[in-house]
Amino acid sequence: MTESRGESVYRSYSLWALGVAALQQGDGVQAADLLKRCLRLTRLVHDPFTAAMPLEVLAWIAGTEDSARRAAILMGAAEALGRALGSSSVVLGSASSRGAWRRRRPSKRE
Repeated sequence: MTESRGESVYRSYSLWALGVAALQQGDGVQAADLLKRCLRLTRLVHDPFTAAMPLEVLAWIAGTEDSARRAAILMGAAEALGRALGSSSVVLGSASSRGAWRRRRPSKRE
């Protein structure tokens, strides 16, 4: 509905929320697709705060895929955007990211 009207802000929020939900359900591929779409929209409207949100979750996904370097770069980008705006660098907190990672891959102790 918002796409046909050219609206981008609320659509980016919705894509982010859907991406987080997909990740929580274990679908990292779908989550990454939704989050990348969200990120593209935030660039259209020049919204750095909202851009930090999908970057953070994409970092969680990279962490679950054993891409530590990519995860660090993405989390660093999210943190830099947050700091530039005088905001917290982490949107949902580390507990949320650890919970998402645990659901995606078992610990080495298991």
